[in-house]
Amino acid sequence: MHARLTRICRLWMLLLLSYAVVGWCRLAMAQDDDLFSASPTEPAATSDAAAGAEQPQQPQQLTEEDVRRLLQEGEAAVKAKDWQKALDSYNPLVRIFKQNLQAAPFLPLVHWGRGMGYAGLDDPESALADFNEALKEDPKHLPTLLARGNLYLENNAAELALADFQLALEQERQNPEVLFGLGKAYVLLGGAQQAIKPLSYVIAQNDQNAEAYRLRAQAYAGVGKDAEAQKDIDRALDLAPDDYESYLALATIYLREEKYPESVQALDDAIKHYKPKDPESTEPFSQGYLTKAAVLVEMGKKATDEAERKKAYEAALADCDALLELIGDSPVYTSVRAATEYRRGTCLRMLGDYGEAINAFTEAINANPELSEAYFRRGICFYKIDENHMALSDFQRAANLAYTDPRPLLWEGFTYSQMGDYHEAIRAYGLALALSDRYVPAYINRGLAYMMLGENEKAIKDFHQAIRLEPTEWTHYFKRGVAYEQMGDYRRAANSYANAVRFDGEYVPAYRRAANAFARIGENDRAAEYRAKAAELEAAQRSQQ
Repeated sequence: MHARLTRICRLWMLLLLSYAVVGWCRLAMAQDDDLFSASPTEPAATSDAAAGAEQPQQPQQLTEEDVRRLLQEGEAAVKAKDWQKALDSYNPLVRIFKQNLQAAPFLPLVHWGRGMGYAGLDDPESALADFNEALKEDPKHLPTLLARGNLYLENNAAELALADFQLALEQERQNPEVLFGLGKAYVLLGGAQQAIKPLSYVIAQNDQNAEAYRLRAQAYAGVGKDAEAQKDIDRALDLAPDDYESYLALATIYLREEKYPESVQALDDAIKHYKPKDPESTEPFSQGYLTKAAVLVEMGKKATDEAERKKAYEAALADCDALLELIGDSPVYTSVRAATEYRRGTCLRMLGDYGEAINAFTEAINANPELSEAYFRRGICFYKIDENHMALSDFQRAANLAYTDPRPLLWEGFTYSQMGDYHEAIRAYGLALALSDRYVPAYINRGLAYMMLGENEKAIKDFHQAIRLEPTEWTHYFKRGVAYEQMGDYRRAANSYANAVRFDGEYVPAYRRAANAFARIGENDRAAEYRAKAAELEAAQRSQQ
């Protein structure tokens, strides 16, 4: 009933529009016989030089019937997605309506129609220009707000799309198209909680909307409602079993739950069902291959068995190699090549093949000289093979490119420490802490560098900061105990070692050092207690070997 009423209303609007157009046309024709000319008429008088020249052919004039016909044909073409026909219908109307002030109320409609034609023919720039013109005339023109919002979504501008759908919502709060666009924009922007309500309304109106289920599944996953997310993604796949994006969303849900094998299988399904939006595109599903490789790397990191770890890294490397073969040497895929070589480098580094990893990271940098992570990871590989000067160069380049990231500066400090230059190491750690005063690794390693210079009081201050930020990390207490011991403050050293084993009761060196420190301050009973515990742990460890 609602759909029928909508169609009737739209027919009445078209008739009213046609009569209105005819009305202002007749009024204007009384003053200007060339109203329906597709462009302004030439002046009646011409110069003598121009008189002898060949006159350009006058554009064909449009009658009242032509205007009415073009409006009807344009609307029908948009409904039928005959985009070239839509352009052919709306183009002359835009030219005519812009020449007459009486036609201003109809400009949003014709600009919207022509914009839809351009969008359908994959000309987003021209489409956006027309949508902007329509909204300049009427900032609340609902069809144009919807069209421009969807155009923004298709071109990865979700924040701009959200603004359009929010304006549209002010006019029709229960319009499924508006609510769907609003929910999708929220999902893409990470606003999972805000997306659930509008998408739920859309699904209540149409329980066959597979994309709405997929988007709501992503929203549920974003707020930790994994059971609801799984239910929605299952429904989406029931409705659209060949939708690769649903498999990709499923892989993300599994990844959140650290179900790595299931995530890899879902990504395999996504790659299998992938179809580019442009049927003529030959680009492989690079996102699928790269995401799968990343998941396999995570699987390798979590594996406790060395063979399983190696198997996961080698599988990730195989996916990267397969993607490189698919894209070939075409310059069209330069960004994909950079990302793939970077991922290859990561896999090779995890496999301990630092030489080949350096080659892969270099290829990534050649494809994208601004890829800071490639410099950073290559620097780590150079560090591992004692090429300290090369490592420093890469860490410094990475720090310049990613100037808010403290990690390259931390590794610069590691490198200087490896070179024995502790003053420069301290400087680098200080720069890392200037970027993030909660970056515990920088406090710990700066403390160690101070200890190497015999500046134990400064080292202890850094260990204090680390303990404040991570009060249950036993290694911080142990390192602080060593610094106190080097200062000859055995009571504080003993207390630090005792707290270290309080948070990890299996570390034999902490018991040994605690026993020695307590013996130094004359607490022999406690010293004997810690020695006995150390001996007990050592015996247990030997029996397990």
